[in-house]
Amino acid sequence: FELYENHIPLHRAEIVSVIKFCKKLLHTGILTDGDMAEKCFGGAVMENLVKLMLSLHERHSRKPLCKTKDWLISELNVKEGLERGAYSNRDIRNWILQNMHYAVPFTERVRIFQEW
Repeated sequence: FELYENHIPLHRAEIVSVIKFCKKLLHTGILTDGDMAEKCFGGAVMENLVKLMLSLHERHSRKPLCKTKDWLISELNVKEGLERGAYSNRDIRNWILQNMHYAVPFTERVRIFQEW
């Protein structure tokens, strides 16, 4: 997936909407059904959403598509971090760090990796 200067398939605002929508789907999917990745249809949806978001984030890393805060999980309280609430489940936390690392603030990721 690449954007071209003269042939943009989606406008930037539409891409930001896709990012926010997919991020919300992934986040909700993993919190409401931690085994979703194992289920046939849900697993396929999750797997493809992960690939799409990683591709978009890779492109964003080269040339920003949106604000950094658009990638972050707004429900994640940075003061509490990934240690409390639903995030205290090690499987959920690890899944988020592996598949949605862009959704966790950099300082929080550094702190977690320093603890490991």
